[in-house]
Amino acid sequence: MTEHNTDKTNEPTMDPAMAEHLAEVSEKISHTARLGGKKNDSAKIIEKQQEELVQLKDSLLRLAADKENIIKRMDKQISDASKYSISSFLKDLLPAIDNLYRASGSINQTATQDDSSLKTLHDGLEITINDFTKIFEKHGLIRVDPKPGDDFDHNFHQAVATVVDNNIESGKIVAVMQAGYELSGRLIRAAMVTVAKN
Repeated sequence: MTEHNTDKTNEPTMDPAMAEHLAEVSEKISHTARLGGKKNDSAKIIEKQQEELVQLKDSLLRLAADKENIIKRMDKQISDASKYSISSFLKDLLPAIDNLYRASGSINQTATQDDSSLKTLHDGLEITINDFTKIFEKHGLIRVDPKPGDDFDHNFHQAVATVVDNNIESGKIVAVMQAGYELSGRLIRAAMVTVAKN
């Protein structure tokens, strides 16, 4: 990607062609002043040309500022497209990873001690989940997995139900139905939760 002017003063830089044109106009004004500075008509012409020069300079600076703003907007759009272009693909994978978490969570840990094939299955699910997690994190996808008792945050959680529970403070999460995910700081799926209401 082409680097652009990132001067912290945020002053627009004038295009070299514009600057050259401005210099030519300034030279013409100076030349006119040298030719007839003492004549009344020449003074009026010089004054008019100086006003035109100020207006031209102002227009050129505005054009340069517009150009800088367009470049910044384009850079942001390109950056966003690069970050979020895979969001649709990753969203399609979420049900599969959800099923892996459900399958792993449904296996009784005590039973794995007595049944080696069940332990092997559980270990395989955990390895697969860890592999998916590493791949997701490599591409900026982070799991939003609140726990019961956490504060409800409408920025990351979707309340699918409210329940009366005197053991949990109002506004706290009671249960998590489905984890959420965010991609490079942008939420692509809210965590589905139930919230206490007293």
